[in-house]
Amino acid sequence: MQPMWIIRAKGHFSQPGGYCHAGIHAVGSIPALLLAGLTFLPMLAFMAAEFVVHFLIDHFKARNALKSGKGPDTAAFWAMHGFDQMLHHFTYLVMTGVAFRLMAD
Repeated sequence: MQPMWIIRAKGHFSQPGGYCHAGIHAVGSIPALLLAGLTFLPMLAFMAAEFVVHFLIDHFKARNALKSGKGPDTAAFWAMHGFDQMLHHFTYLVMTGVAFRLMAD
């Protein structure tokens, strides 16, 4: 679902693709953050945190994938992919917990 220029750029701080991908995810969280009732500054903080965390998770996964040389035809590749997705989901769980905490205050 991602163009190759984004996929190839992950793992490279100097290329825009990873930043674009993380930005899409951060912006995509706006509806959920609005539904959570967050005001502008907390929402902006959530988006910035999600951007940084998402970028770094993908960056380190890409670096490890390149270093390992494992391709999509190996179990190790899919284990790395599964771990990457678990970290992304954990990020959303943390965001949800923090949002609930903010709403309780």
